[in-house]
Amino acid sequence: MIFAGVVAFLFGLLLLLPGEIFFKRSDKLNLSIPFPEQKMKAIRIPLGILLLIVGIWNLVIAFYYPQIKFLHFSGLTTLIFGLLYLFVPDWLIPLASFSDQIIFSTDELLIKVKKTTGIILLLASFYIAYSLYLLVG
Repeated sequence: MIFAGVVAFLFGLLLLLPGEIFFKRSDKLNLSIPFPEQKMKAIRIPLGILLLIVGIWNLVIAFYYPQIKFLHFSGLTTLIFGLLYLFVPDWLIPLASFSDQIIFSTDELLIKVKKTTGIILLLASFYIAYSLYLLVG
C-alpha cells in the first residue's frame, strides 16, 4: 500500500510538471520492445501451462464464490490465453500487427487530461497515506 501511494504521488507530480519535462520523459519511456512475439514463442509451453493452471484455479475459486463476478471473467480469459499459447502459437503475431496499426495514441488522451489525472493521482496518494496513518495508529 505504501508503494501504491508513492507511485501515485510521483506520477501525479510528473503529470503536473510543464509539458516539455513530461515529453522528455515520455520519449524515453515510449521505446518499443523489439519482436516480443519471438521472445514469447521461446517460452510458450511453460507460459501456456502456467496460464492454464492459473485459469483453472481462478475458475475453481469463482465457483466457490459466485458473487464475485470478476473471478469468472479473469479465470476464463486466462484459460483461453493458456490454450492459445499451447495450441495456436502464432496467434500473437496478428495481434501484434493489429496493435501496431492503432492510430489512437494513449499519449494524446493523457495530454488532454494531464492536469486532471495528476490531481486525481495526488489526491489518491494523500488518501492512501491518510488511510495508512489511521491504520497504523
